[in-house]
Amino acid sequence: MYQTQELSNLVNGVDQESIEYARYWHGYLVFLRPFLLLFDYSTMQILSAIIFGILTVIMCYLIYRKINIFVAIAFIMSLFTADVFTAGVSLNAITPFYIAVIASIVLLWRFNKIKDKFMIFFIIGSVTAYLDLLTTPLVTLGIPITLYFLLSQKQQEMSTKEIIIKLIKISLAWGLGYALTTTIKWFIVDVLYGREVVINSIQEFFYRTGNTLEESKFVMIGATLIKNFKLMGKSTLYIMLISISILLVLLTKFQTKEARKTKLWIYGIIALMPLLWYTVLLNHSVVHAFFTYRNIILIIFNIQILAILYVQNLIAKKGE
Repeated sequence: MYQTQELSNLVNGVDQESIEYARYWHGYLVFLRPFLLLFDYSTMQILSAIIFGILTVIMCYLIYRKINIFVAIAFIMSLFTADVFTAGVSLNAITPFYIAVIASIVLLWRFNKIKDKFMIFFIIGSVTAYLDLLTTPLVTLGIPITLYFLLSQKQQEMSTKEIIIKLIKISLAWGLGYALTTTIKWFIVDVLYGREVVINSIQEFFYRTGNTLEESKFVMIGATLIKNFKLMGKSTLYIMLISISILLVLLTKFQTKEARKTKLWIYGIIALMPLLWYTVLLNHSVVHAFFTYRNIILIIFNIQILAILYVQNLIAKKGE
């Protein structure tokens, strides 16, 4: 393995780099290096899992206070189905979830006091690009944006046009923050070290978004989706299928004016984000499916939210 050879070369003073990763900021080192001065790696893994657990409890408490307890339960279930708590022992895998949870806490806590909410998502995208190594960055957009619409729709009725505009603006703000922070690193390294990172990164981008196998792109998209869904495990797939079945029954049997007014379809669109991600980043989602599959948490979370909100609308109608 190249990692073993590279470690051997490092110990023996041989300067050799097997993979060009200068395109990433490696911002996680800001936290990793100080911790390694105080603890060994296994202790860090335990601390990371504990800290993430505490942050998750805080976030769920805020969801309970600001939205309702059912959404909080749905979020916890989503984390378990995506095996996120197990990922807590992997600092690389847990980083995007740290960002998503902390950003969600800020959003829930200060929602009415944040004047420029689009700037918040720009910052989230920027922080994601700085800390994450392209594992599951989509969750740092998907989880906060779900909570944003839950909070917004609870306060006031939103028109279809308003929802679409906000969805586009928020997604662009996050994407712009991510893209600018990422590309700035490329130019800095090129200017200071002359390593042709810009050209290499662009080539890597087209490689990761393309199909490098002989099968047609359509076949590979299907294979990519299947591979990522399989890694979720059978229990997760059962939960998702049950949630979808309940939702379909509610949609076909109990259509209400209240359900249409709350514009529940926005959560369906957010649930489709992972499928779009797998389609665009085709090669990356196949090769690294062992961690990209956790993007499916957005599907599970939003499907459960759809069912919860629909049931609440039914109960509200019967109570009239």
